[in-house]
Amino acid sequence: MESVATFAWNTHPTIHTWIARFEADNLESVEDKSRAPPTTVRKAGLPVMVAISHWHKRHPDAGGFRLWSLRGKSALAVRTVERIMAIHRRVYKDIPGTGRRRSPQAAPQPHPFKATAAHAYWCIDGRMMDFALEGHRWWSLIILDGSSRTMLAGAVAPSEASWVALTVLSTACRRYGVPEHRIADSGGAFISEAFAGACTRLGIDHQTMVSPEGQSDMNLMETHCNMQRRVYDDQFSLTRTPLECEEAHQRFLDLYNTTAHQGLLKAQCASPLPLHVLGEVKGRLYTPQELERKFAHALFPRTTNRYGCVTLHRSHCYVDQGLPQQPVLLWVHGQELRAVCEQVL
Repeated sequence: MESVATFAWNTHPTIHTWIARFEADNLESVEDKSRAPPTTVRKAGLPVMVAISHWHKRHPDAGGFRLWSLRGKSALAVRTVERIMAIHRRVYKDIPGTGRRRSPQAAPQPHPFKATAAHAYWCIDGRMMDFALEGHRWWSLIILDGSSRTMLAGAVAPSEASWVALTVLSTACRRYGVPEHRIADSGGAFISEAFAGACTRLGIDHQTMVSPEGQSDMNLMETHCNMQRRVYDDQFSLTRTPLECEEAHQRFLDLYNTTAHQGLLKAQCASPLPLHVLGEVKGRLYTPQELERKFAHALFPRTTNRYGCVTLHRSHCYVDQGLPQQPVLLWVHGQELRAVCEQVL
């Protein structure tokens, strides 16, 4: 007993207690036992799977990385979110598009206009959205900064017209300054004399891609327009009025700019959020009066009176009673006079 107590660095009563316990369980306690917990802690438990199912139903076409970013928590890996989404597709039949066939992803192409600084290249493009509003499908026009991938401005309209492109360009220039280059496809709004003339007066090198010649991949907006379709078209389809559609469009811009972008993660930026990467960087700055003169050939800036009316060439025009003392942009389109306030027609 003395030698055992000395070896175990313990007292005689403790040694007697051990021996009694060993004799009681037929020496089963002598065998070594692992102190590890019998089951591991599951990060992807039922509450997490239910939360991801809600995101998946709201954005059924979004990929695993986008849902991982929308969730806003890094405890789960992207691959874990993708496995949970695969389970949801088998279990929940009410997820729209679960039976939709997906085309194989095309191989990435080298981009000839790779931006190395903010506001070096702006890309503008429009897409016809996949839902009908007031009997026909509407368009979404967006300007993207090629370096930070930030969506600078956007608007929805019943057609891809030059006045919409000018309104979006004017909004982006007022917020962030003027870029060095502008990239777009050969859509009618971007090759019009009004839009090209505004770019020339602002000193923007405007380059147009020709889609039939295989240059559409040079426009960075092709990928981001598809991202809008996958992430937010189900939300757009729930709108019933142009105002609701515009509000949903602004929510999409805010959501896109404040969630992680996979390209920024691969570039090892300090923050993968496009709005954080852009920061406070501005392009070439003009005063509001100078910008008005640059756009004066196409847009007419006015301020409504207390009755929601404006004047143009001595004509008194009613806009909206709910817009007292608000800046608006007037656009003469054929025989119609259109007013735009906060990108809403």
